[in-house]
Amino acid sequence: MNAQVAGSEAHKKRKSKEDTNPLPLAHNFQGLCLGQDHFLTLFQQSIESGKIPNSWLFTGPFGIGKRTLCYALACKIFGYKGTFSGSDIQTLQQSVLFKQLTVVGHPDLLVFSSPVYLDQIRDLRQRLSYTSLSSSWKIITFLDIHHMRPECLHALLKVIEEPGQRTLFLLTSAHKNLPPTIISLCCYHTLSPFSQESFNNHLPQILQFKSLTIPENTSLQDLFFFSQGRLGRAIQLLENDSLEQFKILWKGLDNIWDHKKICALSEILQIFTGNLPFFEEIFSFWIFGKRQTSFQDKDRFLTLDLIWEKVSTWLKTAQTYHVDTDFIICKSLSYIAHLSCP
Repeated sequence: MNAQVAGSEAHKKRKSKEDTNPLPLAHNFQGLCLGQDHFLTLFQQSIESGKIPNSWLFTGPFGIGKRTLCYALACKIFGYKGTFSGSDIQTLQQSVLFKQLTVVGHPDLLVFSSPVYLDQIRDLRQRLSYTSLSSSWKIITFLDIHHMRPECLHALLKVIEEPGQRTLFLLTSAHKNLPPTIISLCCYHTLSPFSQESFNNHLPQILQFKSLTIPENTSLQDLFFFSQGRLGRAIQLLENDSLEQFKILWKGLDNIWDHKKICALSEILQIFTGNLPFFEEIFSFWIFGKRQTSFQDKDRFLTLDLIWEKVSTWLKTAQTYHVDTDFIICKSLSYIAHLSCP
């Protein structure tokens, strides 16, 4: 092998290694964590007692605050004593710890985000064999493990089974449809949406914190409805101007179900190409609502149940195996039209 080829091969290996590095920073974490005061208090007490479990699993829908909670727990593990609301936020943001988490990277925090590859998990064993640089805890965070391939989940299980001293695993998932062995090894905590009252009480603090406003053509009730009481999702809809996109697909699904008419297909594809999780979120929310209103009509309810089963399977397969987004969306809409009411 000549020098040029060898150099090229070495570059590929380095590139591959770089591509599998975990996220170094606490992206989008600004120190605010609402609605989890009781859990954070219990977690702080377990730290002080020295009896903190090594593995935690947090479940809940997208935008519910799982990632934010993980970073709040990391702050607690690394010595932060304050709260994650009110005047304490400014104190946290001015700390060295916050800068490490959000700007330069903390040496004892590893964050793995989807997609996660088998080589990454194998490499993690070697990383964990190193001595903690600050003689503190090592925190290993795996986000959205429901997207992981079975072989990756199996490899992760082997790592969790032998965590080592002062190693903390924080896992998040949209649901608990995971290998029972992983669930049995973790302390399990489900994050639930806010009620309308709690949502209305907390939202102004976040809007002020992020310098956001609700559009004039959107009511607080609309925002609660489309975010399903998830503050994080509500903020994302406002930041990304996604409310109109949400309404377009919702109206499109209604037209298909009620009139067998696929409208605005090109507009839907333009919005959701490359963003299948957003399509899946709206579809899931829409069909859940339709099932609730069709509970007394057995035929309609069973049809919706069949649509849910088929389309959910296609969407999951598409995201796992990277199937063309447009194909899956068209296939899903056509299937709904085929089975929809006359």
